[in-house]
Amino acid sequence: MKDTVLSILAGGFSRRFQNRKKKWKDKALLSFNKVPLLVHLITQGIEYYEKISISVNSQERKRQYTKLIEKHKLSLIPDFIVDNKSFRFDGALLGITSSLRKHNDCNIQFIPSDRPFLNFQIFDKLSVNEFGTSFLCFENGMIEPLLCFYGSKIYIPPQFLQLHLSRADVIIRLSPHLQIYNATEILETNNLSPLIFKNINQPRDIQLLESKIATATDVTILPPRMIQRKKLLSIETAGEKVSKSKFLQKLIKTKNFYAAFLWGMYFEMNSKISREEYLDLASIVLKHEYQYWLDNKLPFLALHALQDLLQAVPEERDERNIRTISELKEKMEIKPRKTL
Repeated sequence: MKDTVLSILAGGFSRRFQNRKKKWKDKALLSFNKVPLLVHLITQGIEYYEKISISVNSQERKRQYTKLIEKHKLSLIPDFIVDNKSFRFDGALLGITSSLRKHNDCNIQFIPSDRPFLNFQIFDKLSVNEFGTSFLCFENGMIEPLLCFYGSKIYIPPQFLQLHLSRADVIIRLSPHLQIYNATEILETNNLSPLIFKNINQPRDIQLLESKIATATDVTILPPRMIQRKKLLSIETAGEKVSKSKFLQKLIKTKNFYAAFLWGMYFEMNSKISREEYLDLASIVLKHEYQYWLDNKLPFLALHALQDLLQAVPEERDERNIRTISELKEKMEIKPRKTL
């Protein structure tokens, strides 16, 4: 795909993969079919993409992966994007944002480095709006935020880079145009195992799962469900004379609830609004966002809106909201993370 970059996220710490009693291991170097997992994914991607980048969190990883790629003499040499440490983002969101700003004129398909069974035919047939995000969603409402396809004109207000954010779905929640592909339907239509989306948590997972993965000769993808709202405003395009309250009201009116919350966080952090004004705003817009995602059958995003509400506004941490969070997690089969 000429206008699309495949970006492999390989900057994580793989905490669940580690054994506390042993030296840290890089999951991307785990052997798969006698080659490192990272090399396997690049080799697969070369068949479908003319541009591949690898998102890493340090120059040391870049040097290590460069030597690895040179050793295996791949037909396409990926470029590297080292996390921009001037951003306050954390985790996968930092890698995603660094890549988006580096390739700001291209569509970008992200994949994490720990998914050896991915079927690239699926991604080859996805489409994306230039201002939006496309992603896979299962029947139970669970989505794959690390397998997102971002449009070439996706917009992140530069002010937000000063905020301490880490959720991988932040940009999805900000996107004005969403294309939602039914992952369950894709698997069933093409007789594919759900294990193709499985990530590797332990070295033994590869051997246990490899024999269970069936490949498809040609993948059929049905049209996505779409959600559209007005494009995200910035304080600059709204005009410097517009008051903060009117600007926030415009965002709320256009159903950009999460954007209103983040702008409120930014204003409060820079003493543009009071703490009380921020708490009132957060309570209103996050409740609206929670209901917005429920109405649009995206409980995963609703869950995160509700979790943000309880974190931002301690008074909202009541028994009913805590129970709702538990019920949403149970519905989507979200289990607590464990480490060795």
